Amino acid sequence: MTKPTIIIGCVVLAAVAAGAVWFFKYRDADFPYIYNPANFVSADEIRQIEQVIRAKGERYLVSINIVSTNKAGATTGHGSLRPRSGRKYSLDRTADGWRIDAVEEWKN
Repeated sequence: MTKPTIIIGCVVLAAVAAGAVWFFKYRDADFPYIYNPANFVSADEIRQIEQVIRAKGERYLVSINIVSTNKAGATTGHGSLRPRSGRKYSLDRTADGWRIDAVEEWKN
């Protein structure tokens, strides 16, 4: 093998490794996933729901699911944004804002 062939091989290997790191890293900006199919609530209300869940000490908020104008759900993870276990929150809208109605532990 010649020196240029070895250098080109190293450059290609480094490029493949950098691409793999970029592809598999967690993108915190992509979370939480918001599922609001019929635009039942506004972006401000979604932020309120997120604040209610984060006030409970949840660091890894995976998704927020808007079911209707008065019902929502949120999924959190234990230890990561792609978890094997976590909590499911059911939320109801009240006159004061959003409140947690029920919490259920889940595990894959």
